[in-house]
Amino acid sequence: MAPVPTSVIRAVPREALTKLSIQRPTRVSLSHLYTIGRHVLDSSSQGRYLIPAQFLHAELPIRLSQTLKILQSPLVPQAFTSLPTFKKFTQQYHDYISILMSTSKPDNKTKEEEFTNVLRLLKKEHRKNLLSLRQAFREIVDMNGIEKIKHLDIEETRELWDSFYTMTLGTRLLMAQHLALHDEKNLVTRISPKDVTERALRDAKIYCEQRYNRPAPEIELIATDPTVTTTHIEEHLHSILYELLKKSIRTTMQHQAPHSSLPDPSSSISSQPRRSLFSSFISSLAPHQSLNPTASVPPISILIAQGAQDITIKISDRGGGMPMSAMNDSWSYFVCDEAEEADGQEKEHAFGSGVGMSLPVARVIARYFGGDLSFVSMEGHGTDTFLSLYRDDTHLEAFPELQSSLDNPLSFIN
Repeated sequence: MAPVPTSVIRAVPREALTKLSIQRPTRVSLSHLYTIGRHVLDSSSQGRYLIPAQFLHAELPIRLSQTLKILQSPLVPQAFTSLPTFKKFTQQYHDYISILMSTSKPDNKTKEEEFTNVLRLLKKEHRKNLLSLRQAFREIVDMNGIEKIKHLDIEETRELWDSFYTMTLGTRLLMAQHLALHDEKNLVTRISPKDVTERALRDAKIYCEQRYNRPAPEIELIATDPTVTTTHIEEHLHSILYELLKKSIRTTMQHQAPHSSLPDPSSSISSQPRRSLFSSFISSLAPHQSLNPTASVPPISILIAQGAQDITIKISDRGGGMPMSAMNDSWSYFVCDEAEEADGQEKEHAFGSGVGMSLPVARVIARYFGGDLSFVSMEGHGTDTFLSLYRDDTHLEAFPELQSSLDNPLSFIN
């Protein structure tokens, strides 16, 4: 990482990193983040950022070390650990930890500003590094093909990647919250699910109309209580809804019109194995079907229902659904939405990635503060997707219960 000399990174004793790696993260809740954020923003004190910064200075290396232990777990398939891309990706986490441990404790205004500048750099570099993990998944599929990597996509390894992305989300959330406070914003606020959903559907319709050069289907929105609010992170909710709605719009349009009449933005991408896997998941249009391109496109409906414990958002489309044989693939980290990856202008979501969000990543974000994401699909008809938000804002971060094999101290890359 250019702004930090390599000599500084290597100066951190390995004993310190080993001690760090056996500590457990401190979990926070939406209520914690909201309260601290309001306190900082409402304060006129010159030292208002010091306590949050000191917490991050101690906490972020712990979270990064837990992430590194997941990446160094024996559960990570050898196909990953042997990739130069993955080795470089893992090495970056050693560097992140060392950079933070080499940064002075932010116990005055000057040091706090220096620490904040380091966080801005780390968040930016971390985003780039996450893209390289996505590249590692692509490389494995391209080298082996979908059928030959089924043994890498078992439940045990999916749980491992769930754990990685969960820990990563928490680390990025703390950094993003601190940086947002410096910009006089609080990431955690009282939000209106209806308002956020309306913004997401407007963005999704614009995106699809620009991409496919044809009107998006009508989207009907019904809220049982339009005035309901909850404490949450607006951009997390918007990111999930935006991706889900784009997928519903695309499958609806693909199911309605012959494939030849719908532009394929991913046609320039040559990786057929990945495209065929995604196609089996995202669209189940039977080969014998011949639909009238002039027929009206069925609407997509969104229902927001308020409960005592949860707020649930249901998205229903008539995009043909998917066969039972493809249901399991929808939660695969190897599923690659190439139509999204072909677009270099894609929005940044919670993980800072500049590509479309996969369903398992969206589910990690949904579950992080007690919610969930699921769907029911009927082949030949459509799909109902359910996104729930847990209304108890004291619910702590859903960190993975790391397995005993991950409880050992860090090993080190030479």
